[in-house]
Amino acid sequence: MTNRNAKAVSMWRTLGKFPWHTQMTITEELRKRKKAAPGALWGMTKQSEAAS
Repeated sequence: MTNRNAKAVSMWRTLGKFPWHTQMTITEELRKRKKAAPGALWGMTKQSEAAS
């Protein structure tokens, strides 16, 4: 789906989030399957959470 190798995916696991540039690709594929993912998977937080 993202055309990345296993080493890259392993790094994502280590970081605990997906890189920002994968967000559109992955969310579009999930949308096609009537699924969704929280923004936290890409390190995004809600404005109120960021201010805390």
